Order: sequence, then structure tokens, then C-alpha cells
Amino acid sequence: MNHYDVLGVSRDVDQATLRHAYLAAARAHHPDFHVGADAIELASAAKRMQEVNEAWAVLGDPERRAEYDRTLPAPRSRPSTTSGDPSRQPLVMPPGKGWTPRPDDTRWQRNYAAWRDEDERLAEDEPSTRRRVVLVLPVLLVVLALVLGLVGAATSSRPLFAACFVAVAMAAILFVMLPVMEMARGRNRD
Repeated sequence: MNHYDVLGVSRDVDQATLRHAYLAAARAHHPDFHVGADAIELASAAKRMQEVNEAWAVLGDPERRAEYDRTLPAPRSRPSTTSGDPSRQPLVMPPGKGWTPRPDDTRWQRNYAAWRDEDERLAEDEPSTRRRVVLVLPVLLVVLALVLGLVGAATSSRPLFAACFVAVAMAAILFVMLPVMEMARGRNRD
């Protein structure tokens, strides 16, 4: 069995169809999809998933695919055994498995909370209003520092100059800390 057979496509398919076939096979054979199955079925799914990943590792890269095609014997002129686009064929759900990624949907790949909760809804991509305000807070502090500095210079007020330096220091700290916090938040979501 060659890599094309593993993905259920003919050798002359384009990259887009090949990718669809890979995603369909990955959805169908991923061990997480077979929750509650017996040990033999889980082992079979894991073995099949490994074959699917190996096939995609070669065929998904055009250069490696061309090299692989050169190693295959010349194709025989017989009708293709595939019936249509494999990614468009219905996916049979095993018992106990509620959440399944949809074809052509890549947002699910990083939506681990939905996997855990078996929820079809995707996580919000847009930050909340409160989060947007927090993200622009350093800029607001810099503007406040400029205003305090100008007013402090105009009135020769030491307390306003002190407040200006405090605002600049806080803005500098937030310029460093907010991206770090956002990265940590993203890592926690993953």
C-alpha cells in the first residue's frame, strides 16, 4: 500500500484535494475520535493515524511528493477506486463521541477547551471590551504622562513632574508585562 492508497486518492490529485483527504482521514482515524473503544480498536486507530501522518509528511510537501512519485511504478490505466472527494464523504461517529471538527475548519485545531467539553462552539477570536481597554492602557498612560509633563513644565509643579515620571514608569512596565501576559494566556488556552 502506497501513501496515496493510505489517503484514498489517486496519484494525479491536486494539493488541495490531497489536503482535504488528509484532514478527512485524520478526523476518522485520530485516537481521540475513538473514545471509549476497546484496546484493539484504539491500537488499530493509532496505527492507521500513524500511516496517515507519514503519508501526509511525504505527499503534503510538493518536493518530497515529486521524489516519492519517481520511486513508484508507472500507474496502470484502470479506473480510480475513490468515489469523489474523501473529505466530503459522511463521517460515521463512534458511540460516545459528540464533538467532531468540520471539514475546512482549522480554528478547531487550537480550541482545546471545546475538545474537552465536546462543544461545537468555537472560542471567541475577538478580545472582550475590557481586554481591549487593558491592551491600550500603556498608550493611555504615555498620553497622561505627556499631559502631566506639559502642565508640570508650564506651572513648575514638582508633584505633576513626579506624577509624570510615575505614569511613564507604569507605562514602561505595562509595555513589557502585557505582551508576556497575553503569551501566557495563549499558552494556557493551548
